[in-house]
Amino acid sequence: MVNAVLPLCRLLNEFADILLDDACAACGNLRQGGESQSCYCLRCEQQLTPIPRHRCQRCSAECGPWSAIDRDCVHCRGRRLRFSSTVSLGTYAGLLRREILAAKWSWSSARIQCLGQLLAAHSHDSISEWNPTLIVPIPQHWRKRLTRHFNPAERIAAELARRHRVRLDLHLLSRSRASRPQKRVAMTKRFENQQNSFQLRASEDVRGQRILLVDDVLTTGATCAAAAQILLGAGAQDCNVAVLGRVTDGTG
Repeated sequence: MVNAVLPLCRLLNEFADILLDDACAACGNLRQGGESQSCYCLRCEQQLTPIPRHRCQRCSAECGPWSAIDRDCVHCRGRRLRFSSTVSLGTYAGLLRREILAAKWSWSSARIQCLGQLLAAHSHDSISEWNPTLIVPIPQHWRKRLTRHFNPAERIAAELARRHRVRLDLHLLSRSRASRPQKRVAMTKRFENQQNSFQLRASEDVRGQRILLVDDVLTTGATCAAAAQILLGAGAQDCNVAVLGRVTDGTG
């Protein structure tokens, strides 16, 4: 009985801390009056959303000041990414990395929703320019759903759909097989690991759509590329990507 009560208590505490209190979701300090529209205090929000310095338009990686970023950068050059552009909060490091990990492994989806709201706010102009007609999260295989409390991509996608008033489809894509977790696969094998890993529910729902694919992080781009390939093959007009963090050191 005690073992069943403890997870419930943790769940209730997380909801109270993040949704009901005036405490910053990241540092726990009280937020000021002007910060009430965000889950974070101004200091943490600035760390979670650094100003882009020289960010690749295709994969959202921060590059050196002399790198080409209008199409392919040193991080994505030569990769068949399939999707056109990517937005992210920033590089998967520091506070952003800690918050993403804490949110993904939380009993509650409240923390990932806070990050999703932040992404929706700070990527608003880019996503509006893409003018998506359909938002699709990267799905989890059913076996993973047995051990996870929620799919982070779905919660992030819901926040983006709400902000942009775009239709969200949680079931258009599904996993056709249980591929190995990308973080356990060598960087050079990640595209191969994702081959034929998705299946489409109904191709007629895709034709002519401008699709925004959503995931929590992007490392090589193999997962989103595999999803974009099947969507474009079914007649989608375009695919772009939104993620919380852009991994450039292979830790994602």
